[in-house]
Amino acid sequence: MHIMGKIVNDLEVRQVNGFSVLTMQIEVPREFRNSDGFYDCDVIPVTLWEGIAQNCKEYCSKGIYVCIKGRLVQRKYEKEEKQYSFLEFIGEKVSLLPNQRKAQD
Repeated sequence: MHIMGKIVNDLEVRQVNGFSVLTMQIEVPREFRNSDGFYDCDVIPVTLWEGIAQNCKEYCSKGIYVCIKGRLVQRKYEKEEKQYSFLEFIGEKVSLLPNQRKAQD
């Protein structure tokens, strides 16, 4: 599975149980216009681990367009005796795309 879009947050690598992890938000435009004639966007959280996280921190930044190959993982947890689940996009490969800021202005 691939997602393409713009990084919308500042990138920071943190340590989790001794592993490097980076969580970024990718703004992905929808394929169709809304009733006002504009393209809405969805913001997708993406998690990167270890070397990919370190490389992305070094070469990527807020506003950069990327294509990320990865997979969806369903996470489950319990809080106050209620069951919750959510989907997480785990990035496995990040490719930088030409910056499209001027094309969208």
